[in-house]
Amino acid sequence: MAAEGSADSAAAAKSAVLAAYGSMAQLYSNWVLDRPLTQGLFEEFVAALAELHGRAGAKGLDVASASGEPAATLARSLGPAATVHATDLPPQMVQLAEARCRRLGLPNVVCNRADAEQLQYADATFDAVTCCMGLMCARCSPGRACLAGL
Repeated sequence: MAAEGSADSAAAAKSAVLAAYGSMAQLYSNWVLDRPLTQGLFEEFVAALAELHGRAGAKGLDVASASGEPAATLARSLGPAATVHATDLPPQMVQLAEARCRRLGLPNVVCNRADAEQLQYADATFDAVTCCMGLMCARCSPGRACLAGL
């Protein structure tokens, strides 16, 4: 019975995180994108993935992308022949990411609703995976099974 209670507790926690981030999606987006704290942060991802720049068919995955960063920065730097998938769990965040990428003219960003703890992609689908601030909401510690797919 403890496992069932644990599963219920995990589901309740995930539901609370989903509701919280969904309700404050626009405020969170404004805070992340418009603050000196995060200025230049996304370029670090670009530098780390330099070997993918300009490579036709390169694929990136940005887990818990919120309103589309660093996915948008990566898509711009990797070029139009690459594809970057931006994922997040709250639909409000995914909608903000889609709108932002449209405004920035980035058709090579695909925005999807996805749970970082249960990604549904086959192994070796992506050349690189990024996650800027989303792991703080994952209900597991580094190295556990829910992050093994990253």
